Amino acid sequence: MRISVTVLFSGLSLILAGAAEAGFGRTSLVGSYGCLGNSLGGVDAVSNQIVGLSELMQLNLTATGSITGTITVNSVGERCIVAVSAGSVFSVNPNGTGTMLLPLAASGMDLDSDQDCGGLLNGVAEHFDILILGSGGKFDLQSADDMFTSPKLTADNKRDIPNPFTGTCEKQTPP
Repeated sequence: MRISVTVLFSGLSLILAGAAEAGFGRTSLVGSYGCLGNSLGGVDAVSNQIVGLSELMQLNLTATGSITGTITVNSVGERCIVAVSAGSVFSVNPNGTGTMLLPLAASGMDLDSDQDCGGLLNGVAEHFDILILGSGGKFDLQSADDMFTSPKLTADNKRDIPNPFTGTCEKQTPP
């Protein structure tokens, strides 16, 4: 009897160790998430103006790593509602860190018709580092180096923002 108990516990230990080693993956984040992110209080190096950026995001993440959704971008008082376009993807490492790429599709003017959202944001891609919190019902994000990329941007086609953009995304469940 003693040998079988030892064998049983040894087998159970190996199973649990294997499960722990598997870690996180893309399936850890499947579902709809509501996010709020911002970068406030910076001074633009080119214009020397105080700038801020905030985004309300509704993102739908799939087990294959693709993303759909919409983002309401608010910058210096201008609000643009943009779609997360094809090619939006995320990756997750076993330790719960990962990356997210969100190309944006925008057209038309903002809500009060004084900002060309399409001209400003269409074709821009946002780059984030992510960290899963808990078992995947929530994750943090922060701007990666060169948060914005676009053929429209100057020099090396990369653009950082003055202060880090950070935010939290939480799984949405209908009431």
